[in-house]
Amino acid sequence: LYAASVAEALPIGTNSIDVVFISMAFHHFRDPHLAADECRRVLRRHGRVCLRTACLEKISMYPYVPFFPASRPLLERRLPSLAFQREAFEAAGFHTLACDVVTQQIAPDYSAYADKLAVKADSILASLDDKDFQAGIKALRSQAATMARCAVTEPIDFIVFGKS
Repeated sequence: LYAASVAEALPIGTNSIDVVFISMAFHHFRDPHLAADECRRVLRRHGRVCLRTACLEKISMYPYVPFFPASRPLLERRLPSLAFQREAFEAAGFHTLACDVVTQQIAPDYSAYADKLAVKADSILASLDDKDFQAGIKALRSQAATMARCAVTEPIDFIVFGKS
């Protein structure tokens, strides 16, 4: 079942699904505690929430930050800590089953990474003013032209919560 809605008001019946998968969206929730409560409501007994997320603690590890310095304060304001994200679900009655970091390859090299970022699909980069965005793309392309080809990776936190 796929449903489009806000996380705080899921159009899904109570105790009707086994897994909720949240990918890179937690920082967009208006009320993270209410979203966690909604996950608990819709999940059957022993259901799972899989949270794939970014967090405040890893901002320095995100590969675009050095090229887009104006992104750092935006990330610092928008990304919650990993502890806060865990607390939101634990306060809703979930228990943490696993918490790990997955290193994800996001581009085969920095030139391809620049092409990917140029479409402004990232919510933080999309909120930069055009001057800062274009300066970052230029810096990234310049760096890509001078470095050896290597994969671009970023850390993604992955947490699995269980419902008792």
